Amino acid sequence: MSEYQYYEFLALDRPLTEKQRAELRSISTRAEITATRFVNEYQWGDLKGDPRKMMERYFDAFLYLANWGTRQVMLRLPRGVLDLETAAQYCGTETASLTETDSHLILRLYVDREPDDDWDEPGGQLAAMIQARSELAAGDLRLLYLAWLLALQCDEVDDEDTEPPVPAGLGKLSASHSRRLRAGRRPSCGRRPIIAGPGGRRPPNSAGARPSPAGPQLRRPPTPSTSTSSPPGRRRPGSGRRS
Repeated sequence: MSEYQYYEFLALDRPLTEKQRAELRSISTRAEITATRFVNEYQWGDLKGDPRKMMERYFDAFLYLANWGTRQVMLRLPRGVLDLETAAQYCGTETASLTETDSHLILRLYVDREPDDDWDEPGGQLAAMIQARSELAAGDLRLLYLAWLLALQCDEVDDEDTEPPVPAGLGKLSASHSRRLRAGRRPSCGRRPIIAGPGGRRPPNSAGARPSPAGPQLRRPPTPSTSTSSPPGRRRPGSGRRS
């Protein structure tokens, strides 16, 4: 199977200026760049820029797909729209993390799933997830809770950590949440899928379930990372660099 990587960025809150588009063109000579979108794909090599820095500077949404199973989504929201302390209760793992800038919070969702033959051709996936950003801005935390469950499934949550608050409405997910769940199916972390019961929690006797933590106290939110992440995909040995 040949290597394939797909990068897509969207500017939602304001269009890119001509100067910004020129700066992006210096990152990639082959990318499709408009006032609202940056798209490039690679069958050899990798993106020259750092996706997180590009999000900090230019964009509000990001999608990365690789045909060996890596998936990554980033959503940028203005400070004050998404409360840092609230969001941090669900984040702080490789699967779900936060980056804080002077003006924004960036939510990063990451999963390595097992490669399969059910490969969806890129195009339209990120647009279908944009609703989740609007829902987060409106105080809907279902996406964060689903990401926390996936981190739990991948053994990224300590046994002594307390489950964060369960948002209402988990029994009726929007299309953007369903899209995110499909993107994270069959993660390669070796755990069986979490079976959610009423309210989103796992039944006590379900496979891989832990006893529910007692009491309403929440664990102290982790300090959000402000460092720049490594490139989203696993770099294959011998891969070159091509913009």
